[in-house]
Amino acid sequence: MALNTTFYLTVALAVIFYLVVKNKSNIKGPNGATYHSIEADSVKEWQDEKEVFALVDVRTPSEYSSGHIKGAKNIPVSNINTVAEATFTDKENFIVVYCQSGSRSKQAAKALIKMGYTEVYDLGSINNWPYKKTK
Repeated sequence: MALNTTFYLTVALAVIFYLVVKNKSNIKGPNGATYHSIEADSVKEWQDEKEVFALVDVRTPSEYSSGHIKGAKNIPVSNINTVAEATFTDKENFIVVYCQSGSRSKQAAKALIKMGYTEVYDLGSINNWPYKKTK
């Protein structure tokens, strides 16, 4: 009997831990929005179809100048909070972020969501971009 109680208690604690960790990783903005991952093919399709969206390279200026996705605006992740408000006045416009490895883009996406932007997409690493890059 004690073994069953211990088992169920362990399972319950594992489920609670999972839910707490899951909720912390899904940052929600003041309006309940979350950011989403996006594939390079979808971003390329938006470009080809002349969709209106902001493409943001959150790497350093030197990384950006070494090669970036055509049409991308360079806003280093360290400046995203101050520059985004002035640059992206409509909080419902689509914003796609990327960086070198994917960690800074995730950080930028979370920051934008916390600022109230509702359509934030994380491409992750520039290495996910199989198309031509520009300097």
